[in-house]
Amino acid sequence: MANTLKKRRVLWLVLLGMLVWVIRPQDILVQSDADQVERNVPSLKHGPKPEQHGEHDLLGATPRKQPDFSIDDFAVAVKTGGDVSAGRIPIQLATFLSGVKNRLFIGDSPGLFVGNERVHDVISGLYEERMGFIPPEIIAAQNSKKGDNQKDLSVNESKKRESAPGWKMDAHKNLPGFKLLHRTYPNASWYMMIDDDTYVLWNNLMRLLKDISPEEPVYMGTPAHFVGCDGVRVKGDGPAFAHGGSGILISRGALSQMIKGLSLLEAAVAVDQLPDGEELSVKLGGIDKCIVRYRTCWAGDVRTALCLRDHGILLNRTHSFNAEPPFSPTHKWPKNPCQRPATFHHLEAIHMQILTNMERTTGKHPDTMVIDMAETRSHAATTSGITYAELFQRYWNDHLSKELSNSFAFEVNVDRPGRDYKAYEVSTILHTFPMLKSTELAKDEHTSLEDSTSTAARICMRLCESAFEPACSSWSYEVASNNCWLKSGVTVVGTPKEQYFSGAVPTKYICSPKLDEGGVYDSLTRIVAARG
Repeated sequence: MANTLKKRRVLWLVLLGMLVWVIRPQDILVQSDADQVERNVPSLKHGPKPEQHGEHDLLGATPRKQPDFSIDDFAVAVKTGGDVSAGRIPIQLATFLSGVKNRLFIGDSPGLFVGNERVHDVISGLYEERMGFIPPEIIAAQNSKKGDNQKDLSVNESKKRESAPGWKMDAHKNLPGFKLLHRTYPNASWYMMIDDDTYVLWNNLMRLLKDISPEEPVYMGTPAHFVGCDGVRVKGDGPAFAHGGSGILISRGALSQMIKGLSLLEAAVAVDQLPDGEELSVKLGGIDKCIVRYRTCWAGDVRTALCLRDHGILLNRTHSFNAEPPFSPTHKWPKNPCQRPATFHHLEAIHMQILTNMERTTGKHPDTMVIDMAETRSHAATTSGITYAELFQRYWNDHLSKELSNSFAFEVNVDRPGRDYKAYEVSTILHTFPMLKSTELAKDEHTSLEDSTSTAARICMRLCESAFEPACSSWSYEVASNNCWLKSGVTVVGTPKEQYFSGAVPTKYICSPKLDEGGVYDSLTRIVAARG
């Protein structure tokens, strides 16, 4: 009888174990428009399978358990350096960082302060503690940086500076910076790393994340691809990474997983699979292993992506993080003007103040202040947030008043390349659309259009503005071909080019209630936790 009971207990334990195994949470699935792709734990050496290399979409995810969502759910690390910190950090502290309690600044030099804000040195001792010596490449970068402190650099000058030898130290900040941020604020829901010329629009970011659980392993930012690290020689062969200047956002679930490491991964990696001299990294868990293993990779944001990849976490794509400022000719405005930006990079102080002023207003009246940081902190964002359409109108009006010198509001010797969807020879436009002929244009009807570039440009502009071409939001007229190029996208400014006339139609780039119906904040794809 005793043996029978014992056998039954064993049988019940086996069945219970099988049941737990069957219903355990599986690897996260990412639901795309066409199908679902399973995110398996990838190979440490070569990364995920080819079909998994790109970024993933994310639409929402497991609903948040907590009823309130505020700025206090975020912990923010700002990367800076001694040569630019005094000129950049004060405007961040005076604007979007003023209400952020969970913040710290990270650099590469001891004893640095900006006002009363300490800049944490995350590089000194970084490799001695983990490897027992300072790698030669670190010594070279530190020596090249000497004598470079506290120079006043503009954003344009700092772009050039990024190619200098001293800038290579910046790549070593990300991983130890995230570790310090997690250790300092272990209860945060979301961890974010930005540059000292990045601006964050908190209302829009909170709206983007309001239905996503921070317990999910979420890694978000502007997608980019790299070569030169982890043996990757062709863009797209490695995992997509979040561009650091635009902001790197990591959930509590993802960062905790990266900090502690995965025992399954550690056990699966053999020492002989790693390059010579990398045996030490296998003995270190989680993020410490990544700090050593990827120390020669040229970019800190790429190192972050590789480390997350090693722990089974790939990038979730979002169009709300921006690598360029809104006034840049290379900034890509989304086709949906109702989308809301979460970050901008490469901003001067004046543009951070402009964004803050816009965030503190409601409706169309710029002097109606309705939001303060205490209100933002106390509850989830309830205001509508700034749309790309509102930003375009603001910067277009500035551009119109400063740059456009002719009475017809178009740009001379300027092209607007890209997003062409149709071309007309100007001489045929008035024949095809006779309703466009106005009194203003009729006076030139006896003048050859080929000889009257101003009239030709006006005709191209009128066609783009008209209801005949509803998709047209900007245009370019090429003198040499006499062609009018219609474009479906907009930029605040064009690109200088001789014998071109260009313009935009800001009245077509607006957020209508119909477009914004249902709260169109970003194109994200839902994360689904699959169960067997």
